[in-house]
Amino acid sequence: MKRIHLLPALCFLSLELTVCSHTTDVSTGSGHEGQARIFGTVQAKNGNGVSGVEVRLFPIDFQPPRGDNPVCEPVASAITDSDGNYRISTPSPDDFCLNAFDPITRKRIYRKVAVSDPGGNDIGSDTLRECGLLIIDITDNFSISGHPPTAVYIPGSCFRAEVTSPDRIEMLCPSAPVTVNLANDSIGTTLQLVSGLRIPEDDTIELSDGVAPPGQPAGATAGLTGTTYAFTAGIDNTKLLVEYRFDWGDENGFSEWSESMTAAHSWKNSGTFAVRTQARSPLDTSDWSTTASISIHERHIISIPNRVTIRDISPETDNVYYLDAGTLYTLLSGGAVSNIGDTVEYQFVRYGDSSRSDWLPEAVTTHSWTAKGIYDLRVVARSKNDTSVTSSYSESVLIRVE
Repeated sequence: MKRIHLLPALCFLSLELTVCSHTTDVSTGSGHEGQARIFGTVQAKNGNGVSGVEVRLFPIDFQPPRGDNPVCEPVASAITDSDGNYRISTPSPDDFCLNAFDPITRKRIYRKVAVSDPGGNDIGSDTLRECGLLIIDITDNFSISGHPPTAVYIPGSCFRAEVTSPDRIEMLCPSAPVTVNLANDSIGTTLQLVSGLRIPEDDTIELSDGVAPPGQPAGATAGLTGTTYAFTAGIDNTKLLVEYRFDWGDENGFSEWSESMTAAHSWKNSGTFAVRTQARSPLDTSDWSTTASISIHERHIISIPNRVTIRDISPETDNVYYLDAGTLYTLLSGGAVSNIGDTVEYQFVRYGDSSRSDWLPEAVTTHSWTAKGIYDLRVVARSKNDTSVTSSYSESVLIRVE
């Protein structure tokens, strides 16, 4: 395994510490115009203030210098007093990475801080955590503008590992959302490898150049021409910064590459289309996912419901039911389907006594006829999402009440 050089500001196992009550304000007094003051307290988990903790600010894009013993200079810093308090005056309001380091317990924090509100910012509390271990397989695929990387680093901190040849390297990493960059010092160029990476305390994450195909995209299975439908790529198994694109299966081809796992599309023509997705990192492009199908129709149609039946009673002849007046009966139907997958509702229409049921989520209702006579019983269905779309009426059932 390749040995790497890690700068002195690395973290080791220790007790938890908390940085709390951070606030910022912009001083307007004489001699301080444009400066921002950041102040807060570093305390142990039991609530006691901790002295001697170094709190440092780096520019958000700061790249630590190379070498065995580099000088990693912050733009501003302070040491906590006997009560754990600190106060820092920054050169100007800006976005910074706040790093805090306890030389006794060797614990630290890393977080991005926006110092820009003239009214003062309260940036809340932070807990110092154990570092995780980041393992990176540096292969020939890793290149920056055609040049191999010479370092891996976390911007805004002193975390850096030198790379001298393709190999497997290890670097301690704060247990906080971080960006990991590749750098080539000879051409002065960097490349973002991953963003928002968070390694749990005392855990390990391994990054490689391979990008697995996303899972099957999820979305509608049916729809209408001219209507937009969203699809979401299945979860991939890489920790790298990944972009996605979709193949819509029609003449429009592919979507644009995007960090979003979701994209939307509409189809001009009817038919069944295969939707698939692909992922890429700065180093590799995956194979295509398995496909999902969507059936596109020119218009929304609800199929005709089944003829009404009556529970526990059989018709005599030609779908004629002989029923008793004043008795409550259960009426059944169903079978209506939306060709674009919408949920359907049912309504029973009882001709002869001029009554209708409410619109029902299931084709089940009860009814009694109080007067003797012959009645025509049917059922109709509609789309729950677009109630203007209805089916034709079901075949008629005759009810003879005696």
